[in-house]
Amino acid sequence: MLLNPLTTPLRALGVLLLITLYSPSALAIEENTMVTVTRIQIEIDRPVTTVWPYVLDFNKWSDNHVIEQLAGTPATIGNIVRRRITSGDFKQVRTEEILFIEENQRIVLRVHPEPNPTNMMVTVNMELIPRGENGSIFQLDVYMRDEAPGEIPLPREQLVDQQTEIGSAMAVALIPEFSRLKYAVEADTPAR
Repeated sequence: MLLNPLTTPLRALGVLLLITLYSPSALAIEENTMVTVTRIQIEIDRPVTTVWPYVLDFNKWSDNHVIEQLAGTPATIGNIVRRRITSGDFKQVRTEEILFIEENQRIVLRVHPEPNPTNMMVTVNMELIPRGENGSIFQLDVYMRDEAPGEIPLPREQLVDQQTEIGSAMAVALIPEFSRLKYAVEADTPAR
């Protein structure tokens, strides 16, 4: 289900696609589970090889992340960090582990919010897609699986609506953050 159709103001930010999907079939598997998928695509006017170092290093373009190295080597499979995010009233602490990395193409993270009372599991896929000779599309996919402890407190339809609103709000909040990636890369590097 498309919840956030692309609008002209988003296009001006380089946002090509903003979509939130949910899987009501997940409710049939387990009574207390909801799955939400959010995808954002942002057009960047630089080649993939120029954008990739920025994808790996949030500190190059975001000033609201503090990263603590817990295990492994940065930008390699098995690397684990604790990320503290502060953006206005939004504050979050989470642990991130690199599950897969393919240079200049994709990085997949497992994210554990802290605290995690509903046993939420989050997987993040960040991918760079070549666009012509000198451009890229940064694609962010966030897969959330949320398990409510015990019985579902709301009727299914309300739970689906609530989870969809959460996914949509998350997507809208991510756009300014990842638009910073676009602006940093384009400001720091010459066009080809």
